[in-house]
Amino acid sequence: MSWGPPYAFLRRRTSLDPVSAGLLTGALMSLIVDEGMTPLFGFSAPNRDYPLSTHLRGFAAHLAFGLGVAATAETIYWLGRNGR
Repeated sequence: MSWGPPYAFLRRRTSLDPVSAGLLTGALMSLIVDEGMTPLFGFSAPNRDYPLSTHLRGFAAHLAFGLGVAATAETIYWLGRNGR
């Protein structure tokens, strides 16, 4: 849920369409959380301990997550504007 607001910010404050904003949200989540904070705080082994395929699978999964955030946020926004 914490990545809904960054998506909404990108969508409402930039000229990005829902798909682009969703993909950017997912990419940022992957880079910031999985590649940065998780190993930095010791929640996982260092990034070099994992094969490239693991990083690519995780990145792809986060892109899909970002698209899911976009679909959910846009549906909620649409429902709010069109009266349930």
